[in-house]
Amino acid sequence: MDVSTAVRSSIRLHARLPIWSCVAVLALVPAALAAPAQAAPNTAKAWGLNESGQLGDGTAEGPEKCEGTSACSTTPVAVSSLKEVASVSAGGKFGLALENGSVWAWGSNLNGQLGDGTTTQRETPVLVSGLGNVTVTAVAAGGAHSLAIVQKEGVTSVMAWGNNADGQLGDGTQNESNVPVVVCAVGEKAPCSQHLSGVKAIAAAGDFSLALLDDETVVAWGRNKEGELGDGTTEASTVPVAVSNLSKVTAIAAGGHSGTGVGHALALLQGGTVMAWGHGKTGGLGNGTEANSDLPVAVCAVGEKAPCAKALEHVKAIAAGGEHSLAIIQSGEAPATAVAWGNNNDGQLGDGTSMGPEKCGELSIGPCAKVPVPVSGLSDVTALAGGNEHTLALLKNGSVWAWGRNISGELGDGTSMGPEACSPFLNACSTKPVEVPGAAGAVGIAGGLEFSLAFGPVPTGHSTSTGVSCSPSTDVAGRSATCTATVTDTSTFGPTTPTATVSMSSSGPGGFTGAGSCTLGGSGSSASCSVAYTPDSMPSSPVRNDTITASYDGDETHKASTGTTLVTVISPTAVAKGSFVIGDLNATVGSVVTFSDVEWWGSNWWQENSLSGGPAPAAFKGFAESSSSPPTCGEQWTTIASNESGPPATVPEYMAVIAASRITQMVTTISGNAPEVVIVKTNPGYAPNPGHHGTGMIVAILCRG
Repeated sequence: MDVSTAVRSSIRLHARLPIWSCVAVLALVPAALAAPAQAAPNTAKAWGLNESGQLGDGTAEGPEKCEGTSACSTTPVAVSSLKEVASVSAGGKFGLALENGSVWAWGSNLNGQLGDGTTTQRETPVLVSGLGNVTVTAVAAGGAHSLAIVQKEGVTSVMAWGNNADGQLGDGTQNESNVPVVVCAVGEKAPCSQHLSGVKAIAAAGDFSLALLDDETVVAWGRNKEGELGDGTTEASTVPVAVSNLSKVTAIAAGGHSGTGVGHALALLQGGTVMAWGHGKTGGLGNGTEANSDLPVAVCAVGEKAPCAKALEHVKAIAAGGEHSLAIIQSGEAPATAVAWGNNNDGQLGDGTSMGPEKCGELSIGPCAKVPVPVSGLSDVTALAGGNEHTLALLKNGSVWAWGRNISGELGDGTSMGPEACSPFLNACSTKPVEVPGAAGAVGIAGGLEFSLAFGPVPTGHSTSTGVSCSPSTDVAGRSATCTATVTDTSTFGPTTPTATVSMSSSGPGGFTGAGSCTLGGSGSSASCSVAYTPDSMPSSPVRNDTITASYDGDETHKASTGTTLVTVISPTAVAKGSFVIGDLNATVGSVVTFSDVEWWGSNWWQENSLSGGPAPAAFKGFAESSSSPPTCGEQWTTIASNESGPPATVPEYMAVIAASRITQMVTTISGNAPEVVIVKTNPGYAPNPGHHGTGMIVAILCRG
């Protein structure tokens, strides 16, 4: 939708001072005009600061902690309940969304900026009251006030709610309102009999508001300490006044710091040039100076110096942040790029530095740019949004990029500790654009006070990934392993829970319960199910790797995907006449064990093996002649009286071995238990008598009884 939605936020210095600030405009290409909102299957995501519920995810406690204590999210999370978003706007600790001609709001509500008739903080979206008999076509969030373009019977006007200390609601008063009020016409006094009409676009800053009219002129109302109303004065106005010397305007933007008198505004003209007015002490007007202006001035071209001989040209869209400004530039068929100017303390200009390129302020120590500089490394830019001290860009391919301050995760790159440290306060930041992975596929963006918003379509045919794991991953032929498949919706916007079934198969001989099919169950973006796999023995391959494949066929929403894992299958070979024995305290997978000593007669087996039930008799030689072959857990075994028979002459590569916890001797008969049976991979060189150690490594636990 062609809408110019002004975005505003409050500033939080590194010391967390309670100062409100205004941010940016989301300006879409082409020039933004209000139009009836069309239902679209779009959902919204948010990231950054969340101490007032401004992420809309149902909490103000997390999901993470930034700077040790502040609730935040360093990656995008879903804004609850929104399913048909047409536009979003981010303000000072609160957000707005337009859906089907209605407005939803969430976050801080101290001044009634959510418009629900209360001043109660909301951590999930609530419907703005009093708009049921009109159709809303655009929204704008200010520092602590909100605007909406409304349409009724073919007439477009503006309604406002929230903070009104400087007249930013435009109703002729300075009375705060927690429900929408109608903005007065130019020249009216409260109670107004005429109201502003013929409105095409709106922009909200910290303490002032703008509207673009059908006749391509601009009006403004609210605070005017630094000339942000552009009427040639510094007198505030509680009703709209005409911005001087402007015509043929196609888009507007507003930014600044609420409560401090720092505010500025931009207007994009039909010819592709930009005018600016208001606060200019950090270069935000882009005219090569550090002077405020209560009348519009032309923004200079890249590389110019005051007095500029050439104005910025080929501008397609504009945006304004706390004390910085942005524009999309495109000449002919060339890819669209971005430029920025103004304050650069936190790298918000995206030119690769936070030390310049110039210095602004009374002591000339503040990093800034008084004329536009190119944003590093971006092309095919379709939209820009200025946060308080960070910036967002939307590219043609639907990817979102961010740069500037990052102390609350507002860049969405998974960290609040970098990737850089910017002067003068060494705040976490990035001086160049970084991608926001979790916002891919967006069609709109907005920047607020240390938080960001994006919205985009719910993908049709959601992409999925399927993972599978089996436990145990090293198994014995004839014993079951539990194989679990997990299917995850990997779409960026609006992931949902996969349903239907998963089918599993094996590259080796064996069988699955349920013919290898299971029904998914879960919540959120993932679902899982399990089956049992029992591998068959292969005497010709005492050890093999079976590839287990989990195949998800998809459902009405989700695409098919597959995943694989390996199960190592051991087919132990039985030994003649019985089983070898080790101590249970030696029975750990990966341990090297001795199951037979050098000399059969005069064996030192008892010294090589440790039993939890105490030492074995010294006469025991490591072989249980009367044990079952292969052995089973829980059995009791004995040796032949007087231990007269020896062990087998050879051993297989893999064999089952008893792990005994107790061995006793009664006269000449030795007996023991079998709480565990393990699989041992034998080492070469075994010989019974005289000969060499019978040693090997435990590769699996066959059973515990």
